[in-house]
Amino acid sequence: MRKSAIVSFPERDRWGLPEGYARVTGGPGGECLLIRCGEKACVLYDTGMYYCGPETIENIKKKTREWGCSAPSHLFMSHTHYDHIGAAPLFTAEWPELLVVAAPKAEKVFKSERALATMKRLGTSARDWSGEGEQLGREIGTDGFRVDIKAEDGDSIRVGDKTIVCHSTPGHTDCSMTFQVLPENTLLLSESTGIPHSPEVMTSAILKDFGECVASAEKCKALRGKTLICSHFGVVPEERNETFFDWYIDTITAQKDRTVGLYDAGASYEEVLQDYVDHNWSAIRETVQPFDAFFLNAGITVRLLLRTYAKRKFEEQN
Repeated sequence: MRKSAIVSFPERDRWGLPEGYARVTGGPGGECLLIRCGEKACVLYDTGMYYCGPETIENIKKKTREWGCSAPSHLFMSHTHYDHIGAAPLFTAEWPELLVVAAPKAEKVFKSERALATMKRLGTSARDWSGEGEQLGREIGTDGFRVDIKAEDGDSIRVGDKTIVCHSTPGHTDCSMTFQVLPENTLLLSESTGIPHSPEVMTSAILKDFGECVASAEKCKALRGKTLICSHFGVVPEERNETFFDWYIDTITAQKDRTVGLYDAGASYEEVLQDYVDHNWSAIRETVQPFDAFFLNAGITVRLLLRTYAKRKFEEQN
């Protein structure tokens, strides 16, 4: 299995999850969490990749047996990218009664042939990049995606002894959601509020709107979560909670200023994109994301920033 270069904070286990939370991910590239909601109930957060979906399902079954829980009742989707919910069709086939909770716009994505083709292409690349053994022979499927509960901003869902509040946090995608688990006040953060890769390195993928990313970070900061769980990273040390979202906003603001500044100073789009790649692609990132997926997002981010903020006219044909 490909070894990740993401590092924890000093003397911290980034997957040291709170009691009743379990990482059941079957392979690298995306995460799946199982959350216990009382004596018998449990729910899922994301699914991880399709290529390792069968292993993830086995991990879920093993953990529910250990906990003495019934099958998971709900699947909460952070957003509709292949690395987060790629295995969802396998999950709903395994547990037909599973209720899929996602933003309303997720349903539109799942009906888009273009979006499904992108999921298949990137899912295949991820399989070839980090799969092993029989995983390498699995065809990446995209049939069977669905949304059972369209979660609007502020909606809450009661499962067992927990209430899960759905917060719309767009910016990374239009369908990005952060889930607040009460009463413990754990925040399952979307990628709209960044991914730490080390105590010094924060990364982002602003694919829809820079201002929405800032607003989503401010919104999550106001929730004052006791535990912050980040996509692809894990648990943020509690002493970093107060500064985490400011760190993210500072990071993306610096990247915006760098990208726009280069273009306004006369650099071509290709030169600005190459600078973005040089500045953001690293040995750490290489262990957790295929380059083609990163490069696709990089181009989207750079074009978005230039269209929105450059003083010099950005020609769309670029």
